Amino acid sequence: MSIANPLNLPFALAPVMQNDIIRVLGQYTFIRLDNDDEAFYHHGNRIIGADASCVELPVPDDKEWSWDDVVTQLVRASFTRQVRGDRATSMSDLMKASGLASASIYKQLYPDKRTIYLAALQQYMDEGASRAAERDAEFSPEMALRETLEFVALLSSSPDGEKGCFTIAAASELLPGDAEVKSKVHHKFNKIINQLERILCRGQTQQLFRCDESPRTMAISIFMILEGMRFLGKFSPKLTN
Repeated sequence: MSIANPLNLPFALAPVMQNDIIRVLGQYTFIRLDNDDEAFYHHGNRIIGADASCVELPVPDDKEWSWDDVVTQLVRASFTRQVRGDRATSMSDLMKASGLASASIYKQLYPDKRTIYLAALQQYMDEGASRAAERDAEFSPEMALRETLEFVALLSSSPDGEKGCFTIAAASELLPGDAEVKSKVHHKFNKIINQLERILCRGQTQQLFRCDESPRTMAISIFMILEGMRFLGKFSPKLTN
């Protein structure tokens, strides 16, 4: 859209507030002046410095690819040591680790590395929650708890365990200073504890588990064991241990 002389108005106007800017510009707006100066706005805030450039990444091989496929590749890449968090990771790191092939991810969709990082983190968390929900629905309480423990034990004693957990990495590297990541991690950890609590409640009702302790207390204790196992996976422990 082109606007001629938008600032040459013959009457005084009320001060423009941040909410006014967001209302007019919307979520994403790219502005180019007639002297070729350019600015990109995200939620009414101008993206400056290196973050204002276009991100170049290859397109997935599949002709029916979608943007979800791109984020999925970045999630997979996060499992490796090449992706270390949005502050330490360059776009070339993302290209190398994701293994994508041809064209661009434009800033209109992912205006900076942080947006890509948060999208990948969210998808990683959602996939984990989906796996847990499937176990909870498919198995008896006893088997669901056993499968949860065995899944983490197998993961922690395999090369994937050594590569680590995206959620734990986000918590250890970006907290407590990053409020948005803190909120996501807190929500994910609570979902795991709640899922464990539901399994334990069902097990107590069926007289499968001990009933002299609250399911919430036991769920938190088991959660801490699970997360400890993921951390221990960095040392490549033997499964028998």
